Amino acid sequence: NSSESVDHVRLFGKPFSAGTDVSLTNLDLPGLGVPLTYDAKTGITSECAVISGLASGESYIFAVAAFDKNGNVIGGIGRTSEPIEALSPLPLPLCFECLAYIASTIECNDLAAIAAREVYV
Repeated sequence: NSSESVDHVRLFGKPFSAGTDVSLTNLDLPGLGVPLTYDAKTGITSECAVISGLASGESYIFAVAAFDKNGNVIGGIGRTSEPIEALSPLPLPLCFECLAYIASTIECNDLAAIAAREVYV
């Protein structure tokens, strides 16, 4: 099938375990299996998949499948990704502290002051 028949794509995934690939039934995490609009002219989707429920320090694998306008899978699921480790997000004050430091080193003092106020006020 050509990319012209692709209406949308969906992301599938699961926790990583040796010797297993992602399948079309791997939808346990919130955000998986959501249709993402596909542009046949550019070959990309302009939407992002947002997956929640990931445990910090755990690794996950993902794969994408293309679907036609009737929701039928085209050509099966794609290749399973390499394992991706979910990391804890940085605390927001630390992000502002880093921004303040970098902004001050490149003499963007207004930005440095705004970022510093988020941390120290």
